Amino acid sequence: MEKEEALNRIAIAFNINKAEILALFEKKEKQPTRKGGVESEKKDGKNKRPTNLSSFKKRNIPPLKKFIFTEKDMLLLNKKMDEVHREIERLGDEIGKSCDGTETFHDNFDYEECGRQQKMWINHLKNLQKIKENSKVVEIEKSNKTTVGIGSIVKIEKEDGTVITKRIGSYICFLKDDISYNSPLGKLLIGKRVGEIIILDKRTGKQTILEIAPGY
Repeated sequence: MEKEEALNRIAIAFNINKAEILALFEKKEKQPTRKGGVESEKKDGKNKRPTNLSSFKKRNIPPLKKFIFTEKDMLLLNKKMDEVHREIERLGDEIGKSCDGTETFHDNFDYEECGRQQKMWINHLKNLQKIKENSKVVEIEKSNKTTVGIGSIVKIEKEDGTVITKRIGSYICFLKDDISYNSPLGKLLIGKRVGEIIILDKRTGKQTILEIAPGY
């Protein structure tokens, strides 16, 4: 039962099925002991289980996590996905028109170009869908004017005296002047208060938080 629960947790965390996990474990158990690798020493007459998940990391499978969105940004994400879907359908129509019955797809530039673009948009839609499936919609604190959080509108003064205003948006932002909470600047601003100074890099220099207002 413990083994089954452990397999379920790993399968969810790394977004793969249990059969693949078992296959990887079996492969590791058969390998001889090597420095820096999986331990295979016996303890109480039993072999130890693999002590790391390097095999998963080599496959570039990121751990599953929740992508945070505000309600408004989630609506914009849905709108963007609809736009991408319509573009995929349009390109499909163009592909059909490029083959009018007198030509084949060989050496047909329009066919190949539309096909290339359609594949690109399909992959983009899949990525957006995966993000949406693993997203969490949060409610904005309308009364928060002291600490920068997701949805906050922040007024910042640069070292040269220039004042800019940014809204800390969701994992993906769609509006001008919005920055993702996951961006370098967003990460610096989250949790900061009025009067605090941040330094993004040498080029931007010191930036002072002048004002924090609740956003949307």
